[in-house]
Amino acid sequence: MALRVLVVDDEPDIIDLMTIWLEDDPRCKAVERATSLEQALQVAQSCNPDVMLLDFRLHGQTIASILPALRSTCPEAKILIHTANREDADRAQVLALGADAILEKATVSVDQVVEAILE
Repeated sequence: MALRVLVVDDEPDIIDLMTIWLEDDPRCKAVERATSLEQALQVAQSCNPDVMLLDFRLHGQTIASILPALRSTCPEAKILIHTANREDADRAQVLALGADAILEKATVSVDQVVEAILE
């Protein structure tokens, strides 16, 4: 089954890299992108992704503020948070709000992120 993936990040290089890697993989049939919390919710509503890769912090706001809405909009989607933040309190809160997993930018390679999305 080919996946519809939504990549959300406010860093152009990261969003471009992830999009290129995912578009090159035959397991993906569509890769959408968003660069803000508002845009992430709009794109999720319109494309109904199977998997979402979300940067934890976008333009000073945390993804936690829209996680419940994303989970409600796409209840079957796998939600992965990509973060540089290692604080346990944030980790527990994000998981409680609907994320399936948290990937730390400092400890995971791009290959590992792509595999987490596609597994």
